[in-house]
Amino acid sequence: MSVAKSSFIFAAGTLLSRISGVARESVIGAVFGAGMAMDAFVVAFRIPNLLRELLAEGALGSSFTKVYASLNVNDPDAASRLLIQTLQFVVMVSIAVCGLGILFADDLVHLMTMFDGSVKGVPEFHNMTVGLTQILFPFIGFAALGAVVQGALYQRGGFFLAGVAPILFNLFSIVGALWFSPLATMITPKEIQNSVTDPAILGLAIGTLLGGAAQSAIQAWGIWQPLLKGRKLFSFTARIWSPDVKKVLLLMTPMIIAASAGQVNMIVNTNFATSLGTGAVTWLYFAFRLVQLPIGMFGVAVGAAVLPALSKSITEAGGKVDVTASQQTIDAMDLVAWLMIPCTLGLILSSTNITRLLYEAGRFTPTDTIETASAIKAYSYGLLGYGLLKVMNSYYYATGRTRFPMIVSLLSIFANYIANSILVKKIGHEGLASTASIILTLNSLLLIIGMRKDKVMINWRQVIGSITLLSLASSMVVILHWVYAPYVDNTQFSDWLAIPSGITALKVNAGIRIAIDGFFIVGCFGLIGLARIRKTPREALKMLRRRKS
Repeated sequence: MSVAKSSFIFAAGTLLSRISGVARESVIGAVFGAGMAMDAFVVAFRIPNLLRELLAEGALGSSFTKVYASLNVNDPDAASRLLIQTLQFVVMVSIAVCGLGILFADDLVHLMTMFDGSVKGVPEFHNMTVGLTQILFPFIGFAALGAVVQGALYQRGGFFLAGVAPILFNLFSIVGALWFSPLATMITPKEIQNSVTDPAILGLAIGTLLGGAAQSAIQAWGIWQPLLKGRKLFSFTARIWSPDVKKVLLLMTPMIIAASAGQVNMIVNTNFATSLGTGAVTWLYFAFRLVQLPIGMFGVAVGAAVLPALSKSITEAGGKVDVTASQQTIDAMDLVAWLMIPCTLGLILSSTNITRLLYEAGRFTPTDTIETASAIKAYSYGLLGYGLLKVMNSYYYATGRTRFPMIVSLLSIFANYIANSILVKKIGHEGLASTASIILTLNSLLLIIGMRKDKVMINWRQVIGSITLLSLASSMVVILHWVYAPYVDNTQFSDWLAIPSGITALKVNAGIRIAIDGFFIVGCFGLIGLARIRKTPREALKMLRRRKS
């Protein structure tokens, strides 16, 4: 299966899960707003999430996929043994990590809120965050198991199932907000209510934890029949430590160090955010979750699809980056650019309308909309860098050159702190989002430059052509928006539809304005894209039909 086809299959599944994710955030925003309880939940969930991104979906998932894909080329039985041995190892480590996380939850919360600030200074906030952290910490165990299973799914072409699996997580979170939260409010003892302040947030935490378990379970179901059924999965006498497991862990080590820089940056960013007062943590959380929609659909999809393909090509070429591997890398980067740049323009031009349409309701106020939209704009400038970073991480995993990304990531710690110290003082929470965009872009550029050591054969005609056409399409969008925006912004479309003023009218107006921006963006990039592949619209439709068949 080609990288492009695998990417689009993964993206199709991810689109469904991201839509459910948007529904999840909309429900949570309406139920809890941007208050202290939601800030506490975000900080508490971020703690196990840091480990998930560091170990599970980052170093562990990619390292396992690399070794598993390479083994599967020559020895499928060894690959199956590696899968079972890694699952056993992950279960043992997860139990230990979860126990330590629950035990030291108070210290972890102190670490995330070291900076002086009004939010951190409220005792109720700290107590609530510690309790939520203890409830949510087992999430890392489910995520680690899911990362290993997902690597096997990728190798078997199960990109769609991997993409739609988070739907269960989102559904359980929605159930937590709408049903578990009122139930928790009714049955929680008064002693706990006094310490937690808002017992409803406990229901959301429980729903979130159950969602993590359900997501891992559906992924395991996808490989059960072909890879696990009939095999003895867990045994106290089993030989877990094997040369292949050792390869996974050795490959993980420098990437853990590299990824830990990102987690250190996240800890620093959380400290800066909590120092800005109530609401800032939630504004940034909702903004970044929205920006992750195109990242998850396209950046992660392309990165996930190119890793097994690159690993196979490099293995077959004797460990070298040959013409095939070079072209796969360039094609993946090219595809990311054509997908991410239109998304960047859409988020920047429609940030306020998107936030109003999706989040503004209930306890999520118009002020929250404005503040969240400003963060979305700032995050959006780093969208292309984030997408390229996903491809570059897969490239360095496939080549086994994990030391260079480690050095780049460590350097980003200092750059992140300095940039935050400067920008947060000037523009508040927007400074945190802007710093993230700057660091992501610089990291991706440095990793691209680092490919020179492998003598990657670059098709410069393809690269220069894409840059030129993408610049032309972007310019067309900006010029057209400058022309039509004044008329669109001053038009009340709800009046045309006889909708009385209120939240429904605001959402209708926002939705139509988003649709207009989207129409021009898709139109401009679609026309330029057809010119790039030298196809008419009719020819392009015929080509898509042939591929589907």
